[in-house]
Formats: sequence, structure tokens, C-alpha cells
Amino acid sequence: MDYNISNENSLEIMTVNEEMKYNLKIIAKWSKFFAVLGFIGTAFMILGGFAAFIIGLSKHRGLELTIGGIVYVILGVINLFPLLYLNRFADPTRDGIERNNEVILTWGISNLKSFYKFMGIMTIVIISIYILIIIGAIAGGVLHSIGRI
Repeated sequence: MDYNISNENSLEIMTVNEEMKYNLKIIAKWSKFFAVLGFIGTAFMILGGFAAFIIGLSKHRGLELTIGGIVYVILGVINLFPLLYLNRFADPTRDGIERNNEVILTWGISNLKSFYKFMGIMTIVIISIYILIIIGAIAGGVLHSIGRI
């Protein structure tokens, strides 16, 4: 991508100016907000999964509820990882800017990278699962229509 900006001295060390600091602080605040909301939602998700699991075990025909509860708990645990990365971005980024500490700020930005990397991998996995489901549904429909199922 061409930004039409010339860098006359490419050996110059990049600095974080005041506007960048301000924007990063705002991003860190919103990231903290979404991380906290995510932790609360994930806690409800895991608790709901445990409740469904227990209720499913107590009924004679609760296999679907039991499996659903297990899936919810697993998805809740998986959901904790991006929230941890987001939270680990928010606090060090804010602290790094306030203390004018490049090491802390770099660690915070590194966690933002990890957040997006995790979300990208999860997106690829979910899209792959969808594709497999679609292929399976088409294959099942074809096999059913020719009488093999």
C-alpha cells in the first residue's frame, strides 16, 4: 500500500508522537472495556455450560443437553484466550504510554498482535468447518437421492 509519504532519512528511529499516544490510550480503554465484558459473558457461558451438563446428566434423555453443556464449556475456555490477549494489550499499553516506557508499550502491542493472530486462526478454522459441513451436506443429499442412505 502506498501512503504517498516520503521518508527522507530511513535510518531515523520511529518515535511515538502525542497523537499516536492519545489514540493508543483510547484504543486501550476500549479494549479493556471489551475484555471485561467478554470475561463476564464468558463466565456466564461456562456457568451455563456446567448447568446444562449437570441437568443433562440428571435426566434420562439428557444426552443432547449434556453434550451441549460440554461444547459450551469448551467454547468458553477457548474464548478466554483472545480476551486475555486483549486485556494484556490494554493495561501495558496504557501503562507504557503513561510511564513513557517503550518496553512496556511494545509488550502491550505484542499482545494485540497475538489477539489478532488468534482471531485469524480461529476464523480460518471456523470457515474450514463450515466448508466441511457444506460438503458433507451436499454429499449426504446426493447419496440420499440415489438411494444409498
